[in-house]
Parts: sequence; C-alpha cells; structure tokens
Amino acid sequence: MIFNWKTCFEKRLEEDPDMWNLWTTSDKRYLLICYLNITKNDINAELDGQVTGNLECHISSNQISDLKLTWESNFIRGRYDTTRQHFIVDVQDKKVIEVLSGCT
Repeated sequence: MIFNWKTCFEKRLEEDPDMWNLWTTSDKRYLLICYLNITKNDINAELDGQVTGNLECHISSNQISDLKLTWESNFIRGRYDTTRQHFIVDVQDKKVIEVLSGCT
C-alpha cells in the first residue's frame, strides 16, 4: 500500500490549529498588496483582452527591496489592475511605506 502524503497533510493542516497558524500566518514585516487581472480566463493569456477574473495578492517579506522587485517583474506589471491602489505597508508599525500605482 502506498502512503498518501497529500491526504495526511490536508487532514493535519485542517485539524491542527497550531499547524494551521504556522503554515498560513506570516511573520514577515512588510506586505505588498496588489490586484491582478486574469484575461480570457487564463493567467498566461495575452495581456490585452476581456478581464474575466481578478486576484487579490498579499505578498510578505522582511525586505522592502524584495517586494519592489516582485512589483517590477514583468508578470506583475503586465497584469495589475489600473483601477485599484497597489502599495507596500509595514505590518508592525501599521504604516504605508509606498503607494506603487493605482487610480488617482
């Protein structure tokens, strides 16, 4: 019999509150908040066309430079929703570090 790691992991994650918190809660200081468009029901589709979905992304890091690098990537820059605000915050100090782009 082959052991099913996926089922075991899912069950432990769902039933163990300590494990849940460890795996789903970030201890990182900074947070990039951005909103990405899905076009033509495909995240890899042409960047122009009908928007068929959106992703709300919260990306955590202890380095602001890592978050800026992520924001400046072709993947993010080509898909961000121009009608929304995108920004980096300091979670500990509850302070906006930088507004990156968005409607004005």
